[in-house]
Amino acid sequence: MLTFDDGYEDNYSLLFPILQRYGFTATIFLVAGMTHNDWDKGIPGAEHLPLLNTAQIQEMQRHGIDFGSHSMTHPRLASLDLSQAQAEISTSKHILENRLGQAVTSFCYPYGSLSLEVKRLVGESGYQFGIASDSGSAFLQEDLLEVRRIGVFPNTNARGFRRKITGSYVFQNQAVKNALRH
Repeated sequence: MLTFDDGYEDNYSLLFPILQRYGFTATIFLVAGMTHNDWDKGIPGAEHLPLLNTAQIQEMQRHGIDFGSHSMTHPRLASLDLSQAQAEISTSKHILENRLGQAVTSFCYPYGSLSLEVKRLVGESGYQFGIASDSGSAFLQEDLLEVRRIGVFPNTNARGFRRKITGSYVFQNQAVKNALRH
């Protein structure tokens, strides 16, 4: 499964043609309350990057690209009080469902920031899946509200990518994290 966070405009101009060329689909997680990156203040090159507009989203949707929620404003949800977290989670769902004209069933935790309470809010808001970063089981069916995924970033080279897509990568990382906790 290919997933992309934030819904940057280059998902349309760069990513979408590549997905089409190879017959791939993907899920893009949109920040429902923003039109540009306003959450990476102070990071050169990231601040104020434009996000996908409705016409781009609808065209991608017609070609099999799925969209999920990435909150309203991209906060660290586990750091918010529960009423703020609830608003970020549920309001983004309603806005995106109106914008997309269909149910939004997946939520991606910004920064991978979640807690048991935040996961509960995601489930209570009607999402079927909660997509995490470096947490969650290596087995999808164990917790659909904390689905682990493997991050690939601009600095991930071919060797690192190859290592990440081997079946043992998740188990090795999970074993290391468990050892560090004890």
